[in-house]
Amino acid sequence: MREPGYGRPEATARAVIYRFLSRAFLAPSPGIVRELREQVTEVDVSAQLLETIGYRVWNSLEIALRGLPRSDSEIAQLRREYAAIFLSTKPPLIREVAHVRGLEVDELETEYCEIGVTYDIPGLDPDHLSIELDYMHRLALLEALAWKNANPLPILEKELAFLRRHLAAWVPRMARLAAARARSDFYRGLSTLLHHFIVRDVEIVALVADMLSSLKRS
Repeated sequence: MREPGYGRPEATARAVIYRFLSRAFLAPSPGIVRELREQVTEVDVSAQLLETIGYRVWNSLEIALRGLPRSDSEIAQLRREYAAIFLSTKPPLIREVAHVRGLEVDELETEYCEIGVTYDIPGLDPDHLSIELDYMHRLALLEALAWKNANPLPILEKELAFLRRHLAAWVPRMARLAAARARSDFYRGLSTLLHHFIVRDVEIVALVADMLSSLKRS
């Protein structure tokens, strides 16, 4: 059953934004920039759909896309900025462990394995922002499938638990710090987009999960 204003299309749109953010918060390279450009049309459509249910992402997305580098020299400049913003502290700003005391990184790996996902990427720890965003991308895809084939409530509850324990617990602060340090439109817009998206996403997922849970009890 589809709840008014939210269902498979919105879950799919969320997955698209999560995928884009996951790639965008990797260190810039010609390959990464090419991937991001290839996603632009789908990301635009998804952002417009999510705006209709209260995700304030369009303006910051436009700013970030405007700042996508167009030459090797611009990519190199953006790579230096990435290092200055996200990698210049210990632990790096872009890892959850820099913001959450007592984080058990091994528990993240266990959670990823529960849906059959393993990450073995050199230089990326399980609590790296890009990894956590990719995991949410995969959960949102599973949710979209569940709207069509089964009851989406269990996967929504899994998304909500991960958001509350992890992304919503540290990303808003990290994104504010990153936006304040950013010199380029790309990272200024991207960090603001991330902040707005995560804050609204946990609200929406909680709302939809609560509605479905109430219907199940009635």
